[in-house]
Amino acid sequence: DSPVFTVADLSTVWVDLTVYQKDLLRVRNGQHVHISGGHHQPEAEGVISYVSPTLDDDSRTGHARVVLNNPEGQWKPGLFVTGRISLDPVQAEVVLPRSALQTLDGQTVVFIESDGAYRPVPVVTGRGNRTVIEIIEGVHPGQRYVREGGLTLKAEMARSELEHAGHAH
Repeated sequence: DSPVFTVADLSTVWVDLTVYQKDLLRVRNGQHVHISGGHHQPEAEGVISYVSPTLDDDSRTGHARVVLNNPEGQWKPGLFVTGRISLDPVQAEVVLPRSALQTLDGQTVVFIESDGAYRPVPVVTGRGNRTVIEIIEGVHPGQRYVREGGLTLKAEMARSELEHAGHAH
């Protein structure tokens, strides 16, 4: 009386996201979601197709669903995933990768090209995410900056300062 096997079409899967109560008013159908499944799992993009009108009684969280294309079958039912929802997109005049930021003498700086050399320029940062950050002051659109490798420039500056102070060996 029990089935031998179950046939399932996994060319699309549902990703059920738990949404904290404080964020529920900002989550709605049509928003883009970045899905990551952890180590060795490719990342994917989807769109919210459903937001539950009720909260879970125990956790006081809501529920949002993303229908994710799964042509290769890499997303398995039951996987734990993380979804980052693009809430309210904002415009920013200058946005840099976080890798461009360095700390020098307690200040956040970006190395900017000036007269064929790179010099540290203090910056004021704004909104950001894991990978990029808004620059409110210090860098202007079109300026050339060091995206990666600023730590090496910082070390060279420190070495040069020691040499000029007579501490070189």
